[in-house]
Amino acid sequence: MGQDSHSTGSFKDLDGLAELFTLFHDQKYVMWYSITTREVIIVLKHGATPFDHIKAWSHALLLARELVRQQDKVSKDNTQLVKAITTTLEETIQLFHTNTSAVMAAGWDLSIPHVEIKSGSRIRFKAGVA
Repeated sequence: MGQDSHSTGSFKDLDGLAELFTLFHDQKYVMWYSITTREVIIVLKHGATPFDHIKAWSHALLLARELVRQQDKVSKDNTQLVKAITTTLEETIQLFHTNTSAVMAAGWDLSIPHVEIKSGSRIRFKAGVA
């Protein structure tokens, strides 16, 4: 997967971008970590719900925890970053599968936008690409 630009944090490798979209194909968001700016970038897909937004932020927090654990490896090896994103995506999916019913039973309404305080940008793909 491609590196981000040192000056802008933008993604330069189209093959890597395709790999990233493939990884997040079944999710309502796409996420990347910029090694340069040390920021997690979350882009919600068109039709993402407040639940999807909470899931994306939860994934970002799990990724941040993992990046702290593997700081030296990830800062030098993009393969390790992809592995960390993939592993934490699987962890996020399992976490939400296991706990969503309990959270809703405790009174949380996951259809209300608790995280997003203003409308963000969304992306849309044709022909089911992402």
